[in-house]
Amino acid sequence: MTVSKKNTLTPRPKAFAEGVLPTVEEKELVYGAITQSMPGNEWYTRKAHSNWCKKRDNAILDHQGQQQALLWHHVRCKSPFLAVQTKMRLLPDPPLGTMRSWALELGVPLLNVVAIAEMLQEEQN
Repeated sequence: MTVSKKNTLTPRPKAFAEGVLPTVEEKELVYGAITQSMPGNEWYTRKAHSNWCKKRDNAILDHQGQQQALLWHHVRCKSPFLAVQTKMRLLPDPPLGTMRSWALELGVPLLNVVAIAEMLQEEQN
């Protein structure tokens, strides 16, 4: 956390750094630091802090989703195997309907996606 020249606290916890979502405890520590370090900040309620944290969380999640979509685009252009492997990092045991949608996206038969998924699951075990 840093204090700016205007005597306002700029919450920059390590938890929000590098796209990591903070825990509830870390958010509470930041709220405590803000309320204790700035006199006359009665307007900054737990609700205001919760709203600020939610905006930060959503920004991080949006960024992660964009990065995952970009990775998926690059990978699927190169290899169905790599594309399915990438998707299975987020969903290790995909249902058949999900694998069907992957097959449609990749333009390959469903049986190919199922075979790749089975092979990857066997490698993990």
